[in-house]
Amino acid sequence: MRLANAIKYDLRLQFRHGFYYAYLIVCIVYIVVIRSLPIEIRQPALVLTLLTDPSILGFLFLGGIILLEKSQKTLDGIFITPIRMEEYIWSKVISLTVLAVLSSFLITVASVGFSFNPIWLFLGIGLSSVLFIFLGFTLVSFTKTVNGYLLSSPIYFILAIAPVLDYFGVFDSPLFYIIPTQSSITLIDAAFAPKAAIELTLSVILLVIYNYLAYRWARNWFYKYIVLRTGAAS
Repeated sequence: MRLANAIKYDLRLQFRHGFYYAYLIVCIVYIVVIRSLPIEIRQPALVLTLLTDPSILGFLFLGGIILLEKSQKTLDGIFITPIRMEEYIWSKVISLTVLAVLSSFLITVASVGFSFNPIWLFLGIGLSSVLFIFLGFTLVSFTKTVNGYLLSSPIYFILAIAPVLDYFGVFDSPLFYIIPTQSSITLIDAAFAPKAAIELTLSVILLVIYNYLAYRWARNWFYKYIVLRTGAAS
């Protein structure tokens, strides 16, 4: 019940601060650009767009949300309530992933219609979004401003976009599977083109493992650098 209430609160907060309205405009821009492309490159352009924007949407918004709550002393109050730190983290993860999944669905339908497999799309976007949000918790733990957060984010993204080279045939290596976004690309692309079952299964397993590791990292750092410093650990 506490988690459900926290998710409702976060969704209302995101609406109130105009996140959904702002990103709707961004979605419309993407749709216009993708639909203006030649039909033969529309699908790979869509996959690249979904990987590099809706998938990391929660990561970008998370920094602003938590830094705003820190500046308004909201966190001081949150952690003296019955809500647990894990529930606070998962509330942010779930609410922002909802936004990522909805926006990816909107962009996809408006760009290519309903000729895709929603299961792989939602799995690819959902697992990738959760992963990046956990990484966002690790980054926001030691940044003090939104500008600092955004300027530090390339630390994560430079390596994350490397598998795009494999997707577009620039450089092919099985070592790309060490990078989580290789699995993200596989699942997202599977929404539009058939993939081998073993490849899909491996991608899901790898993303689940990476998500677990990222959660442990996020939890530990958030507790150490945020919760303890508020003077009210849960």
